[in-house]
Amino acid sequence: LESGDVAGATAAYAELSALPEHAAAANAGLALCALKDGDLALAQDLIATLHKKFPEAIGTDALVRKAVSKVELAAAAGNGTRPAAALEQMLKEDPSSHEVRYELAQSLMASDETERAVDELLTILKKEKTWNDGAARKLLLQIFDSLGFSHEITKKGRRRLANIMLI
Repeated sequence: LESGDVAGATAAYAELSALPEHAAAANAGLALCALKDGDLALAQDLIATLHKKFPEAIGTDALVRKAVSKVELAAAAGNGTRPAAALEQMLKEDPSSHEVRYELAQSLMASDETERAVDELLTILKKEKTWNDGAARKLLLQIFDSLGFSHEITKKGRRRLANIMLI
């Protein structure tokens, strides 16, 4: 899937789903393939199946966590966020608006500008760690889950988050 061969990855995950011990990871992989293919509804259906048939895997399997987070982020991003350019203009007018900055992070995630989204969320946390019941921190952790622990943005973002939380 990482190489861009969605059809090949889909076929491999479909084959893997026949093995009971790999069914949860295979469903997660299929959800990621559907998402990559632009089929959010199918991805959401596959995640619903994961919740129903393999709830234990959501907490223990990294690929499953990644798929659940990616699909949830994609669904949230599709729920009426305004264009990033408009939100950036609003932030120029009122740089202290956490609501606008948070929406900008969501908009950036929707357009695959993950690093910039992380920067915006960290900016909120620098200014007010508990804003909106920790919404910025929660979204940030969800982004990290969607990228995986070894992703460079996750590593860098977690270091920055730790520094902010210790201050």
